[in-house]
Amino acid sequence: MTTPQEVAVTYKGTDNPFKDRMYRSGLTFTPGQTRVLPELLAARFLRHDDVFERATDAMNEPVQMTTEQGTTADQQTATTTTPPDQKQDDTQAQLAAAKKSEDEQRLQDDARFALIQSIDAMDRKALIGWAEVNYQQKIPGNSSLDKARDMARGFIDQFGMPA
Repeated sequence: MTTPQEVAVTYKGTDNPFKDRMYRSGLTFTPGQTRVLPELLAARFLRHDDVFERATDAMNEPVQMTTEQGTTADQQTATTTTPPDQKQDDTQAQLAAAKKSEDEQRLQDDARFALIQSIDAMDRKALIGWAEVNYQQKIPGNSSLDKARDMARGFIDQFGMPA
């Protein structure tokens, strides 16, 4: 098994703070801040060379590190070469929080999709009963099946997922 690579990336933009929304990492940067990122995410940021650049060490060579258990000497050097007014590097914590949030959102979306699929399989009487039990809402008994399904989907959109 290979060890994933990490790349140090410096934000050289002017937004203070800059929040990544394009790649859903949830990272924030202040001007001049360097973060050590997974290689794939770093490559995405480095496509925007007007805002990001690969961090370089004292000999003007690109900084690239491998991850291991704990903090390596190279990582300690990379984090201590940042300006002293910056906070401790919380990149991994922010990436983990963004991944957790994305996973939770995916679970909610999957549950909503499954509920809508079950609504699409119900007949009119079942939909009327389901709306009454879950939302205390009445679907008129003379409405068509399609209209009843639309109303049931509307209850989900309006009131959220049933408990």
